[in-house]
Amino acid sequence: MGDRRLARDERAPARGRQIAKPDAEYLADRVGRDLDLLYSELQKIDLHLPEKARIDRKTIDLITGRQREMTAFELAAALGRKDLNAALRIVDAIFSGAPYLPPVVAALGRHFWAIFRIKKFCAANPDIARRFADSKGYKNPEQIATGLAIGKAAGLFGDKDANRIFPVLIKSGIMEQAALFSCEEIERIIAWLFDFDRGIKTGRVAPDRKSLEMLCYRCVKVRAIVGEKAVA
Repeated sequence: MGDRRLARDERAPARGRQIAKPDAEYLADRVGRDLDLLYSELQKIDLHLPEKARIDRKTIDLITGRQREMTAFELAAALGRKDLNAALRIVDAIFSGAPYLPPVVAALGRHFWAIFRIKKFCAANPDIARRFADSKGYKNPEQIATGLAIGKAAGLFGDKDANRIFPVLIKSGIMEQAALFSCEEIERIIAWLFDFDRGIKTGRVAPDRKSLEMLCYRCVKVRAIVGEKAVA
């Protein structure tokens, strides 16, 4: 993993500093991949460090506090499983501190967008979906070939990421989660997430526990909600 020099443009305040690729990924995992939030955190780091000092994990931990994108990933997985009780427990954990919700909503959006793309790809390629479901075993060539095709289509990894098939597609349960929703339901959830994100950024939606809990409820109960509106 070589060093990556931070971009020298108006969006990169830490000019001239270096950061190892794993540490750059750690920063993004910790605070989210929203560009404005990353820019803000890099500004804080730049002000803290001596001139020309490199950015390392110790500094990232110190400046970014206790934000955990993993919590957002856990919430996304709970909603993907339609496990409302688990989702509400995770929301409680998120609000044990002073959370900044846009990265949380962004993680939910990425998760459901990946599920949507998995469903679309598998519907268009049922043979690949069936072969992946039927393939078992460590380094199974069939699982690797079909898993790469599905993961790439979902935007989860690339051609050289065969080692990510097990954790991302199998252990995560995302394939099973995709089966729990229709494409229409996922489209509705993504629309709700977009509206929620825009609402908390404009002040139309309160960035509080109650609002996030209601969003979780709607995501889990989407089938009933969509059905009620269809009848109406």
